[in-house]
Amino acid sequence: MSKDGLMNGPLVAGEPLLPEDWCYIHNKSEPATDTTYRVCGECNHVFETPADLESADYDLRMHWHREYNDVVPHRMPADHIYACPECSHDF
Repeated sequence: MSKDGLMNGPLVAGEPLLPEDWCYIHNKSEPATDTTYRVCGECNHVFETPADLESADYDLRMHWHREYNDVVPHRMPADHIYACPECSHDF
């Protein structure tokens, strides 16, 4: 595996295809740190801060508003967001 976390050679028995911190949404390695707020258990996307999670959730809600002319969303606090805005998996 190369330093950027991508496969660049033959497969080796027992070696994982992707690193454990691989984000399946952004198709890249997203390592968590000691200060990481939350990591999705399904897609492995890393939300470094509560504000990152709130922003991603709000962006998703605004997309649905624009797409379906739904109610204009309000910004949810991070501790009231129960699903990953990237893949919709529950936390």
